[in-house]
Amino acid sequence: MGKAAFVLNCENLFDYRQNKNNAVVFAPYTNPSFPEIWAPLDGRVINLSIHVKL
Repeated sequence: MGKAAFVLNCENLFDYRQNKNNAVVFAPYTNPSFPEIWAPLDGRVINLSIHVKL
């Protein structure tokens, strides 16, 4: 077995966001209310990690 391991993690590949379709903050903005969060609020996330065994 090698001395290094690579892990690629990809999330939300189709870039579906709740805040593109619905408001996430309701007026009045001096005393806002917030709906239930049921989808991601950020875009695509891709991480690459490397684990090196010494």
